[in-house]
Amino acid sequence: MAAKRILFIEPVPALRQRIVGGLEHLRDRWELSFAGTQAEALDLMAASPVQAVVTDGPAGLALQFAREAARRCPGVIRVVQMDPAEKELRQECVESAVHCLPPGCEVSLIEEAVKRALLVEELMNNPAIKELMARMRTPPTLPELYRQILQHLQSPAASLEEVALLISNEPALCAKMIQMANSAFFGLSRQISTAFEAVMFLGLEQVKALVLYGHCVCLFDPRCCRAFSIDRLWRHCMTTASFARWITLEETGNTDLADGVFTAGLLHDMGKLMLAANEPDQYQQALALADRARITDGEAERQSLGTTHAEVGACLLGSWGLPSSIVEAVVWHHAPRLSDPREFTPLTAVHVANTLAYEREAAPPSPTISQIDSDYMSALGLGDRCDIWRRICVIPAQETSV
Repeated sequence: MAAKRILFIEPVPALRQRIVGGLEHLRDRWELSFAGTQAEALDLMAASPVQAVVTDGPAGLALQFAREAARRCPGVIRVVQMDPAEKELRQECVESAVHCLPPGCEVSLIEEAVKRALLVEELMNNPAIKELMARMRTPPTLPELYRQILQHLQSPAASLEEVALLISNEPALCAKMIQMANSAFFGLSRQISTAFEAVMFLGLEQVKALVLYGHCVCLFDPRCCRAFSIDRLWRHCMTTASFARWITLEETGNTDLADGVFTAGLLHDMGKLMLAANEPDQYQQALALADRARITDGEAERQSLGTTHAEVGACLLGSWGLPSSIVEAVVWHHAPRLSDPREFTPLTAVHVANTLAYEREAAPPSPTISQIDSDYMSALGLGDRCDIWRRICVIPAQETSV
């Protein structure tokens, strides 16, 4: 695979070295170039195409450069570091598909933004998915409540009480989140009835994941695609999320990583919801084909729609700005070997958890469900871990709907 060329506008040698050092682990995937000025950057782009350009400086000038860069190099990914207080200009960034980051941010944040954008761009090169995403009637935007929670958590005065208050101000979503939080999957010793209790007992990361999931579910009308069961989706996604979290804790002991993996597992099949909501007739045909031909849902979706729920879901989450590790876990949860495997990642956990969830749900085992990719697991040196993970992944007694 050819290296991606990433252009940084950075005149200060010491800061250039910081960028090079921070991205050293990507040296075989990214070719880094530097320009001292925006004018020099445009000349370099004219001489040799780049896949992404990163700039900072006064917001107005940075956006002006981003517009000119897009005119001269259509499709280039543009990352602008700008003051979060520039609300009007940030809105223009959203409308112009410019990725915004805070000024002087860590190199890891720049890496996240570029990796996520490159992955979504690669997916959108599929004409079928580009056409499908363009004609969607109900593609959900990132819920405002989620934005508010993230913004509040950046404040030094952030508190759990304020997060709970923000959630309480959205009654419908709050009620759905509390209903989901009372699921047997969380194993709480008592029923919770308020947003504050949900935050206290579950923690912020799992509450944020439920806000995202609940937002999508609240927008879906089950009458539009009667062959699609929202309750079945909930049970499977929650099983996968729980298994993925347990596997991550068993393998790494890292609670923060496990919380992020939980989000990836909970959202890994959001593409199915989008297909059922926006292409109900074709999606029902895909489900019928999977059952009739005894093939996986993904194979049937590819035949019927030219794309899969994994790709649709990844495009959605990528557009929301979720971490690239989550987007990767969603897009490749059926085909992890496409990720250039090197180590245990959220993708590993979600891939295995998704398969184990189907194993636990299917009786008897069915050829219509994906299998654990043994070649992928062997490449990671984890082939002997699956039996251990199977033993710790047990579906709890649960209600039938959410």
